Amino acid sequence: MKIEMKRIITVAVLCSAVSIQAANWGLVLGNWTDDAVAGWDTGEPVAGDIANIHAGIVEITAGNAEVANELRLGNSAANTGTLNMSGGSLTHGLANVGLNGVGTVNITGGSINSSSSVAIGAGPTGVGTVTVDGSGANWSSSSILFVGNSGSGSLTITNGGSFSNTIGYVGRHTGSSGSVTVSGVGSAWHNAGALRVGWDGSGALTIDDGGSVVADSLVIDSSGAGGYINMGAETSLALLDIGNAGSSDIEAFLALVGGTDDIRYWSGFAFAHIIYGVPGVEYTLTHHTTGALTGYTVLYITGSLQVLPDFLSLENAVSLGNFTVSPLGQLDIPFPPMPAQPGKVAVLQFRAVSYFAAPAGWNWNAAFSLNGSLL
Repeated sequence: MKIEMKRIITVAVLCSAVSIQAANWGLVLGNWTDDAVAGWDTGEPVAGDIANIHAGIVEITAGNAEVANELRLGNSAANTGTLNMSGGSLTHGLANVGLNGVGTVNITGGSINSSSSVAIGAGPTGVGTVTVDGSGANWSSSSILFVGNSGSGSLTITNGGSFSNTIGYVGRHTGSSGSVTVSGVGSAWHNAGALRVGWDGSGALTIDDGGSVVADSLVIDSSGAGGYINMGAETSLALLDIGNAGSSDIEAFLALVGGTDDIRYWSGFAFAHIIYGVPGVEYTLTHHTTGALTGYTVLYITGSLQVLPDFLSLENAVSLGNFTVSPLGQLDIPFPPMPAQPGKVAVLQFRAVSYFAAPAGWNWNAAFSLNGSLL
């Protein structure tokens, strides 16, 4: 008989308590390092400290390499704290911009690196605003980004700035609201995981003037609290599409989107649902098999619009928005008050789109009247 003897090893681990203290900022305006003695009540924050900017303005400039365990701005409802960064770096764990008060971060140069989640408008009474402006400005998080976690949050990425994270929420919890704007050539928001615009709260994403957004998956307005994406000219939205199903047509691309499919493009007069766009003219779909976007299908808004003849000079243009009328139905469109302009000509432009596919040979007609007179 074979007897197996097992050696039992007991390891004693000595644990020492790690104290995390809060360093509270107390100056109206000052530099994180240069004014550390007068600005921070316990001295300049170290890697294990909470950097609590509950009031006043803190600046980080070129040459500064700052650290903290956690970053808090606007700790309580009565607090307003601001961080302005024009260079250097800040490395920390968790970030709450507008925890329960008002918090603002402006990055025009340098980088913030977060090893944990970032919440902009964190608590129910929190109001958070983050601006990342300029090609040398970026914020990267190796965890989740909440823009409007339980409060109100706003993220603006402009002029070549960038933000990267894993999962992105815009309007996370019930009662929250979030808005993100990505505008300017080179401006980018990269979600290494899912992007959820309007989860249990309301969310809005605007991509404009050459901006780009990347996400592995996309959900819009999952709970009905409100959510949409507006895309301007020369902008792109990339979604992971391993099977290359989403590049065949716009319906297939929208099938990649959960919740609603409320993605709108600028038609030249108003934002209209992308389903109404003209493929190859107003938008393109491209599946990438090489490069950084391998496996992604990219929706690109071209900005190519129908141009009225040169002899028409449009002044005081008014957009009436989008309306839906059922077959054999009638729709009254109200015009806003317009002052009399003798000698001027009013130009009305309509664009009618059938949302549903029509059988071969099927066509439709519409009649327009103005103040009861048939046009």
